[in-house]
Amino acid sequence: PDACELLTKNIANNHLESVTLYQFALSDQEGDATLFTGGRYPDSLTMSLFNSSGQKAGEKIKTRMISSYLQEEVDLLKLDVEGSEKDILHDLFRSKKINLIKEMIIEFHPFISKVTVEEFIESVTQNNFRCAPEMDQLHPGSTDWIIRCFRQ
Repeated sequence: PDACELLTKNIANNHLESVTLYQFALSDQEGDATLFTGGRYPDSLTMSLFNSSGQKAGEKIKTRMISSYLQEEVDLLKLDVEGSEKDILHDLFRSKKINLIKEMIIEFHPFISKVTVEEFIESVTQNNFRCAPEMDQLHPGSTDWIIRCFRQ
């Protein structure tokens, strides 16, 4: 989508090297999905695989599993995936690729994912991480959480 085109320009404009851009969404399965957009702005940061706020249906996109791309130890995994965090972690748990990750910073969206922050943290701690959750301070009134996870 348009966001990928903008990211491509940002990579070029900032002369970034060793950056590989993939145009698909992460999920717990390979296939196709509908990407819901924020409406007026096709490259909105509120794009999601979940229609949580009456968003406009966008285009069909491919989905891939992050476990297919992790082959060596990862120092930090940062996830801001607008509701797909539960599915992505499910893939990592199921594939055991979670063991390659030392630390994670996850923006968790309980409203979109329909899972409480406590349930989400429990699933992560069961995989040998300790978590430090805090409410999103940058967006007053938000129900989102920033969860820092460290390997025990």
